[in-house]
Amino acid sequence: MFNLPSPDEAISANCHPLLLFLDDKPIGAIQVDDLSNAVAALRLVAIDPAFQGAGHGRVMLERAEQFVREMGCRMAVVYATPEAAGFYQTVGYDEEDWDEVCMGGIVQMRKNLDP
Repeated sequence: MFNLPSPDEAISANCHPLLLFLDDKPIGAIQVDDLSNAVAALRLVAIDPAFQGAGHGRVMLERAEQFVREMGCRMAVVYATPEAAGFYQTVGYDEEDWDEVCMGGIVQMRKNLDP
């Protein structure tokens, strides 16, 4: 279901895989990468299909953004699929090219996280 590093794999100190649980069951995953310069990338965002459409993605994203703020980052960036871009817009992300080597077909988005 989720492709996270196993406990025996080395993880960069700047990489933070996070899980969202519902009743002790993992239903969502997100990877937070500290890109330095007060910017964090939210990657590999996924909610178990059986739990999609119930607000869990929004909750997971809010918690990830709080984690990012606590790391000292003031901006979050994502690579969104065209289908997911609307969701990110509804939670405050704006379309903006921030990665010059991004693959075509991906929507680059960012959100200022200033208090």
